[in-house]
Amino acid sequence: MSKDYELDNEDYKGIEESIRQQPMMNQAPFQAGMYNMGPYQAGMNYMDDLDERDMEYMKRMYPELNQRIQKHIEYECDRMDYNGSPMYNEYPDQEMIEQMIDRVYERVIEEMPELLDEGDMDRQRIPRYRLVRSLAGALLLTELFGRRRNFRRRTPFYGYPYYQYPYYQYPYQYQYPYPYY
Repeated sequence: MSKDYELDNEDYKGIEESIRQQPMMNQAPFQAGMYNMGPYQAGMNYMDDLDERDMEYMKRMYPELNQRIQKHIEYECDRMDYNGSPMYNEYPDQEMIEQMIDRVYERVIEEMPELLDEGDMDRQRIPRYRLVRSLAGALLLTELFGRRRNFRRRTPFYGYPYYQYPYYQYPYQYQYPYPYY
């Protein structure tokens, strides 16, 4: 194969001659597709997917009880995950979170009634059912935090973040130093 194999092709020679006559024709005048992508660069979707796979891997290392509770937590969060959900409010209502914890706890107790067994109450300071409910609450808050983080990544921010540009005014009224003629 020759060093300049590209020049062996007759069609390419014609294109090269055309480029010499019109030097800027080989460059795109406006790359519209690049501007529609927003802040993403090539490979950033892979990084988002990497975070999700990492979280799933860590969840598989949970103890058995946590995994069984996590299944109910994900069901409850999926049920509450809709457009305009109070789960994505800037400050979620504590009462709503408590109700979610109660629903998760009820499902966990239906699946594992042995958690209500009070046979070893004399050895415990805190009843087992309160520990399970607290664990469900901690796991639920962790799941909510992850979903809210992903929600913020999905939704673009349209606005002026720091100084509210449309309403910003200078501290003094600017006046031209000498009159117009």
